[in-house]
Amino acid sequence: MTHTKNHKQGTEGFQMKKWGRRGFVGAGTTLLVGANLPRHISASSRMGDTAARADETRDKHFFIHIVIPDGVSQHNFFDARPLSFTEAGLVENYREGDMREAMEWTPASGGRNGTRPHWVSPQVRPLEKYKDLFSILNGVHMSRSFDGHGQNLNMLMANNPFGGEYFAPYFASPEASLEYIATRLPFAELSNVGRGLEIEPGALSSLAESARGLGSSGSGGGGIKAFVQRRAQAVGQKGNGLFSKGASEFANALGKTGLLSQKLATLDFEVSGQPGMESFQDALNMIAEVFARGVSNTAVLEIRPDDTEEDFFTFDTHAVADAKKQPVMFEQLVAKLERFFEFVSSQTLEINGQEIALKDHLTFLISSEFSRTNRQMNRPIDETGTDHNPFSNSLILGGKGLKNGHVFGESDLDALDGGTFAAVSGAHRQLDRNLLKAVGKPMDLTTGQLLGLNPDTVVAEHYLNVGSVQNTLMDIFGVPADKRVKLPGNQGGEAPSLAFLKS
Repeated sequence: MTHTKNHKQGTEGFQMKKWGRRGFVGAGTTLLVGANLPRHISASSRMGDTAARADETRDKHFFIHIVIPDGVSQHNFFDARPLSFTEAGLVENYREGDMREAMEWTPASGGRNGTRPHWVSPQVRPLEKYKDLFSILNGVHMSRSFDGHGQNLNMLMANNPFGGEYFAPYFASPEASLEYIATRLPFAELSNVGRGLEIEPGALSSLAESARGLGSSGSGGGGIKAFVQRRAQAVGQKGNGLFSKGASEFANALGKTGLLSQKLATLDFEVSGQPGMESFQDALNMIAEVFARGVSNTAVLEIRPDDTEEDFFTFDTHAVADAKKQPVMFEQLVAKLERFFEFVSSQTLEINGQEIALKDHLTFLISSEFSRTNRQMNRPIDETGTDHNPFSNSLILGGKGLKNGHVFGESDLDALDGGTFAAVSGAHRQLDRNLLKAVGKPMDLTTGQLLGLNPDTVVAEHYLNVGSVQNTLMDIFGVPADKRVKLPGNQGGEAPSLAFLKS
């Protein structure tokens, strides 16, 4: 039985990662408690009358977080610079031919909040046809004190360079059996991810088939379940660390897995089992089915470049050889995002006997942990890698509850004066004295308009920051106020929610 309508499969793209340890433990426990399951369940049989079911279906809200790890160069994405900056020896550019010159992006809304044309890499041109589905946030500040991958992934997920609670599990709906499902969770220090499942599409499809087999065989798993639950409870009582806390949550969750097992047994989605873009499509098929069957309303999807037998690819382009591969990697990335936006625009879900359009019920965030530097010091512009830049990230947000089709924010180092950067502020030099990193410009976080300032020092509430993005998403999903995060660097109170971004 297929409960989602899937669109066409592709033939090239990225290789999904192996089933992680957390996914193995979570899925294995599901199998242990999955005995005596029905072959199919009817979501409508557990609801009230037809009108009540229609109201519930109409109010469905889903969330997808796409993480692009290792730091994506904004100059090859949605915050580029004209070729004149490369000719002046200031910004790397390994694109070739007519792809070298930046192109102007006209937002679907017809306007922008900046003072100059919005330049993007011509490699994102295939996404233009979907630009009414999303808005771009440029100049987003991540960690101001650390530039490592781990600290900034922690900022992206928890607004704290040392880790904490990931915001996405807060979006779990009351009827969802899992707080999230993920093809792979980024390597961040997250304390609240014990009630989700990290698993590959093929493994989840096999798990669903096994659960149906357990149900039809009538074999019991209660004794094993009780044993595992007792052991987890014992471990949870040994201390207050993350491992003990996780064990306690694991034990508590075992008592609630009956309905989850029933829902897993109903999952039925296409899995190609092939690498490349087909594997990416498998993940989208899995997410659609998980949403439709009420397993979860939140998904985390990681996109990495495609390795080949001959070559290794990474967005972490410190090495010159890796930086020179960026045109190939961004072609792959844009192809996956094009497939994602096609999925969003065309996917339907059958819920409670009604067919709904996913795009009317989905909010999404696409992000890396930071951007990259313009170049490296003391290297020729045609033989330079790039380093980490947490001061000007580019994020893509869209869907339900958001204003789509806009561009908000700008980064500096965007004007030339005699072959050098013009009008560099004291605040920029405070963060980046060597002028290697673009920095997000001061902005009114209420209106979304640039302040037009050239400040001497950094004032936290004048800069677009990842905490404000998280609080905006929490507002849209109705998360309680006590979960809101703070401005970075202890320079103020709660990070302002971005009213200009909400519909």
